[in-house]
Amino acid sequence: MAGAVEQVLGGLPARQVEAFRLVGDEGCGLDEVAARLGCTAMAARLCAHRARASICRHLGEASGVAG
Repeated sequence: MAGAVEQVLGGLPARQVEAFRLVGDEGCGLDEVAARLGCTAMAARLCAHRARASICRHLGEASGVAG
């Protein structure tokens, strides 16, 4: 599954990938993610959400689950 996640991340905008990794891998809060990305906390939240949604959508399609 990790390979599938990396494949999806490879097709996403860099900002979404960075937000996803900072929140998920490094455990950063949205204020810290925003500071690193140079955006608002809301924009950082949206970037991380879009990355997660893309991953979930891809994994659902790969497993044949409708979503």
